[in-house]
Amino acid sequence: MTGPVPSDQAPRDRIAQSLDENLFVEAGAGTGKTTALVGRMIALVVDEGIAVEEIAAITFTEKAAAELADRFRRSLEDVARHDDDPDRQRRAEVALADADLASLTTLHGFARRLLGDHPLEAGLPPGFDLLDEVSSHLSFDDRWADLQHRLLDDDDLARTMLLADAMRIHPHHLRELARTLDDRWDLLGNHPSPPEPDPVDVAGILRHMDEALALDRDDVDE
Repeated sequence: MTGPVPSDQAPRDRIAQSLDENLFVEAGAGTGKTTALVGRMIALVVDEGIAVEEIAAITFTEKAAAELADRFRRSLEDVARHDDDPDRQRRAEVALADADLASLTTLHGFARRLLGDHPLEAGLPPGFDLLDEVSSHLSFDDRWADLQHRLLDDDDLARTMLLADAMRIHPHHLRELARTLDDRWDLLGNHPSPPEPDPVDVAGILRHMDEALALDRDDVDE
């Protein structure tokens, strides 16, 4: 005795059986999208003989990716142990041994894998490391502390820093700018550096400021 056939059984069958089609599936939470995806992956591997390393399933969160990988592995184990078709069993056993080669990960994880496989083509050094959010912030703090020391201790920059202070540009403003640039460094193209500006007469600016303040004091006294 079987239960009632779901009203969406035809689309479910298409997901599992139409393996040569690119499908867009839209459904609400809890409707079985992950189950359908795992079933399609199993069909590709044990029915079509697709190698596990050619399978890619990308999710938004690490938790969802871990669940997907676990369900994929458990489904392979079920086929390897209980399926009546020896060819399907054999393919499932091979896939189980290579299950970690499947790209069942987040978008960021998939991108990192691509870059790791082809670092030189992407302009990256081999063996590069990807920082998580916390490590990235700590790395920025270290680099900012080093830059701040150089800005304040370099005699060649003393004149520039004096001018910045006169314009009320303080270190915390520079830190915010550095943080913004650090977050968007990939958007910065390789632009040639502009020519250095003409030297600024800081003493003259300060003299004019003193004169303006003196006039204000005279107005108050009157």
